[in-house]
Amino acid sequence: DGATIKNLVVAGEETISESGLYYCGGIARFAGGTSSSIKETKFINCVNKRKLTVSGNVGHIGGFVGYFQKNQTYNSLNFENCINLGEIYVSDVSTEPYVAGFTTGATSYTKCINAGNVTGATYLSNSDGAVSGTVAGFDASGSANFEDCINLGDISANSYTAEDKKNHSTDKVYGFSSIENNKPSFTNCIDAGSANYPFTGVVDNTTGTYNTCYYNRDSDGSSSNYNAVAKTSDELCQLTTDNLPKWNIATSRYPLPNIVKSETTEGVSSEIWQEVVAKATLKVSNFEMLQNRIASANGTADNPEVIVLNGNIDIAETLKITTPIKIIAST
Repeated sequence: DGATIKNLVVAGEETISESGLYYCGGIARFAGGTSSSIKETKFINCVNKRKLTVSGNVGHIGGFVGYFQKNQTYNSLNFENCINLGEIYVSDVSTEPYVAGFTTGATSYTKCINAGNVTGATYLSNSDGAVSGTVAGFDASGSANFEDCINLGDISANSYTAEDKKNHSTDKVYGFSSIENNKPSFTNCIDAGSANYPFTGVVDNTTGTYNTCYYNRDSDGSSSNYNAVAKTSDELCQLTTDNLPKWNIATSRYPLPNIVKSETTEGVSSEIWQEVVAKATLKVSNFEMLQNRIASANGTADNPEVIVLNGNIDIAETLKITTPIKIIAST
């Protein structure tokens, strides 16, 4: 009859090199099935932090679930208030080269965050440049629904050269992916990471619906019209609740779906939330920027302002810090 998994956090590392293995996930290999008795599978308030390193002929790889098999209208795989912080690195092309931060082929995502980098291995299947496989932060199938979600991860494919990319524009590397011609629905979604295309469907067809969607034009690889609004990194950080009513807004970082646990709402822990905030925060690259960020900080003891340093900045000089601040070094 399906299952509901709530408040689960999975961490660690796993290296997989079993050639011929299909359906590899940080939490489960497979969900769904062909029986009409199998109903909804749902993840709520769950976090994946497991790092997957995969080589050999291994197909359908996801941070949460390797593969979801949909049987017409009988079953579904839904994610709500979930976060992927786990990185996925796939070094070899397989016969089923599909890789995603959450799963390959979900039904819906609501208030979810992909903060893990995903490196897959698609391949050029013929001389015309047709590409087999998909690499994505979020992946879905059927008439999928995406609502209040953000991709913060860097999404890439490592299995063909820069010259291949230059000559072939059909490489399927997406922030958000859903099988074309199945009318995906995107509402209040942001691709703030880097990918060749932020949203599938917006390039390949016009059958989907796209409401209040944005992508980072500083990092996405193509300049085509995606039926989503192009913003610089700074402009994305300036979005407000007028644009995204259900989101958590703060200065100097990307907006985030508001899924942190509070006294009145369920959600992820404050410790997990701080990891996500660090990923969403624009990195400070010089001392002047650091001073400006400290001067404008408005954190609290329970929710300190997070400042992420890009490289080595000498902070030995005395700084007048009057607001709770958490400084993170990042290289």
